[in-house]
Amino acid sequence: MDNNMEKTPEPDITRGAELFDRKNCISCHATDGSGTGNETGPALWGENSFNDAAGMARFSKAAGYIQNNMPRGLENTLTDQEAADLAAFMLSHERPVADKSEVGTYHLNPGRDYITKERRKKIRDKTFDWESLDSVKKAKQ
Repeated sequence: MDNNMEKTPEPDITRGAELFDRKNCISCHATDGSGTGNETGPALWGENSFNDAAGMARFSKAAGYIQNNMPRGLENTLTDQEAADLAAFMLSHERPVADKSEVGTYHLNPGRDYITKERRKKIRDKTFDWESLDSVKKAKQ
C-alpha cells in the first residue's frame, strides 16, 4: 500500500476476481492461477505456489506487492482498494500448507495477517472477519 497508509482496505474477493480478469492477470498467471511458464508470472495458488508461511501469504504484504509491481508494465496504477481486492482473491485459493518446523510463533498470532488454511476456508465461506487482522481498516459504509 502507499507509504502514507498504515492499514490495508477491507477487501472484496468478488471484486478481486473481476479485477483478475479485467487487469489481465491471466496473461502471466493463467486463469487457474498456475502461472504460464518460467519466463512469466509464477503460480499464485495451487500446489506449485508459495506456502502459507511465506511472506506473500500475508495479506498486507501481498496487497503492497501487487500495488507496487502489477500489472507488469503498468506498475503503481492500482488503487489501494484494487490491490487489496486482488490480494484477497489470490490468497483465498488453496496453496501448500507450511511444514510446522517452518512456522514461527509470529505466524500463529491471530492478529497477524497470514492467510492460513483455516482463514482461506472462512474467506471462501464469507464468514471471515477481515477486521480481525491488525493490518485491515474498516470498509467505508
